[in-house]
Formats: sequence, structure tokens, C-alpha cells
Amino acid sequence: VNKGELIIQLGANSPESQAGLQKYDVIVSLNGQEVTDVANFTRVINSCKIGQPCEIKYWRGNNQGTATVTPIETPR
Repeated sequence: VNKGELIIQLGANSPESQAGLQKYDVIVSLNGQEVTDVANFTRVINSCKIGQPCEIKYWRGNNQGTATVTPIETPR
């Protein structure tokens, strides 16, 4: 995979970890929008609505997967 957003850290009870994503997965699509780099990922993730499920396509090694993540408000 030569583009996307590499997951380097996940919270134990984060929506991403609850959806089955793991450290070193590479997110390549979010709600049908291509993810190419960190700036693009930030723009796309900010378009997701809190509480509404989002589909994430990712690579884990040589395997592509799909997960559904429901964004929550960031704790302060």
C-alpha cells in the first residue's frame, strides 16, 4: 500500500478498536472517500457525523478489510 493513513496508536475502548481495527492497519477509504495522506484523512474524518456509522476500508498486511466505526465526541 503506497497511500493511506497508518494507524500507529489506538485507545483501548476507542470506536476504532471496538470495530476491530488494529495498530499498523492502513486506512485507504472512509465512507467511499479515498484517504491518501494525513491531511486528507483529517478532512474526511471531520465530515463524519458523531453517532452515525462510517465505513472504513483498510489494509492489514496483504489483506483488505472493511469495518464500521461510529464516531463519538472526543473526551476533554
